[in-house]
Amino acid sequence: MLEHGMELDEFDPFYNYRASLYLYENGHESYQEWIDELSWAEIGGRDVTETSQTTLHYFTAITYIPFEDYISFKDYTIILPAILGSLTVVPVFLLTRTITHRYEIGLIAGFLFAMTPTIISRASVGWFKSEPLGMFLGLFALWLIVSGIQRSSLPKLIIGGIVFGTALSSWGGVIFFFIPLFLWLFVIKENSNKLQFGLACFIGSFYFTTFLFPRAYALANDFIAPALVVAVIFLMIKSKSKKIAYIFIVGLVVAGTVLIVSGEVELTNSRYLSALNPLGSDVDLHNSVMEHQQNNLMHFVFVNGVLLFLGIVGILVAIWYRMNWFILILAGTSIFIGMNMMRLELFSSLALVILSAITLWKIYEILLVKKNTRILGIMVLGGVVLGLFVLYELAEDVSSREQIINMDNGIWVEALTWVKNNTPEDSKIMAWWDYGYWIQTVGERATYMDNSAKIPMENYANILTDEPQSGIDRLKELGADYVIVFVRGIDHVDKVELGIGGDYGKLEWIAKIGNRNTNDITMTNSLYTFMMPFDDNFVRDQSKIDTLNNMGAELVYQVSSHEEQFATIYLYKLN
Repeated sequence: MLEHGMELDEFDPFYNYRASLYLYENGHESYQEWIDELSWAEIGGRDVTETSQTTLHYFTAITYIPFEDYISFKDYTIILPAILGSLTVVPVFLLTRTITHRYEIGLIAGFLFAMTPTIISRASVGWFKSEPLGMFLGLFALWLIVSGIQRSSLPKLIIGGIVFGTALSSWGGVIFFFIPLFLWLFVIKENSNKLQFGLACFIGSFYFTTFLFPRAYALANDFIAPALVVAVIFLMIKSKSKKIAYIFIVGLVVAGTVLIVSGEVELTNSRYLSALNPLGSDVDLHNSVMEHQQNNLMHFVFVNGVLLFLGIVGILVAIWYRMNWFILILAGTSIFIGMNMMRLELFSSLALVILSAITLWKIYEILLVKKNTRILGIMVLGGVVLGLFVLYELAEDVSSREQIINMDNGIWVEALTWVKNNTPEDSKIMAWWDYGYWIQTVGERATYMDNSAKIPMENYANILTDEPQSGIDRLKELGADYVIVFVRGIDHVDKVELGIGGDYGKLEWIAKIGNRNTNDITMTNSLYTFMMPFDDNFVRDQSKIDTLNNMGAELVYQVSSHEEQFATIYLYKLN
């Protein structure tokens, strides 16, 4: 990505950069009390420490100090994800070596991890999101805990609990490292008093650590800690009577099923926990985000390539050689989670990396070491190398793509720079949530919605899909000063074809979130579509701009890009 310039990628990194910079410049006390007035304009701002993955901000601000004389803070946040992604091969090696008892398999897993497209896409230059630090800490914690359980090591379990709690405060997705660990506790053979005491200490250190971080504490208190307590109780009962222990588990499973079916417990309300539901989320806001949707099988096969084939063989090898149960549990849960939410496919890739490493080592042991099978082994290995080369090419394509904000000839940076220089500092801007962090960080203006998706958006979506005059009046009641609309499409000779990437392409979800029927919305009967200067036949209609001006919404700025498709940003001032 560096060939496109030093810039943050996607959306969340812009908020994380701004929050980390605030902490670095103002210190711990100011950060802890910070209400970010550029966020959530209707309610007066966002309580940053209560609603953010604060560990990422602290880690960045602290580790930047030794380099502050050599690199700017923003450039540091741009390259940090790639550094963390590279370092993550270390815990991948340690975890794989521990569960396979072969350092050679660990080395192969580290190598494969470093060239997997789904991993690279979540730990590349500019990807200053929660995943790189969360994966790094989460895998280290998982290694410490698994190794601690296998050896009944009290120090490793205590430290593992601390690192696991810190990892969870870095990224909510770390919760999915807990699931295979939890299930594994029900099948492990080791069940000494020392292990039970060690697990109790692990729960204590984990719970105490999450207590320091509000977001992580909520997940720990509501889900993880109670489940771990159940697992330890099971082990204690099992040490006395296996029969009673299994009756205890059956009872819990039945009770849990009844609670979920009755609606008393809802997995779909949480963005991450909805990945446990094989039917997916029923929350429109979750489903409106592509990376939160269920994975497509063809996409899953494409991005994993030869790793999928090697991974399937790895499962068979693990079963045949009766390898550690944790390998199969990790594989099953991770692949399920990765298939159920596109954002979490890095978990399935991690499992496939470990399984593929097992397969490659067995190919070496069975085919290459013995003289009579060496030729066959070389042929098989040659096919694998060819598959890995294809995987590498795909990974290279992923790592060299342009940053999202720089697409369309950088019109977003141009537009938001204009906003920063030409609008009052206390201006409040209504725009769909995708652009919230960009507006706050680059334009330095307050928004009503942003990418955190932590405030109700139904009313805002309802306003934007309301009739034009009514929508403008309701925005003024909210105190909004400006509205930003973004369109992208193909410009034909006689009309335009509005497509994916612009606000028209999101209209279906905006309408659903706003409790409206998408089929009832035309280019002229809703505020959002009326601010797009095209008629119901998608012919350019500049008269709509004059009509909006009479309604109290003046077009004060627009910028366009014309490449293979056109893209235009419109900024309306509410008078």
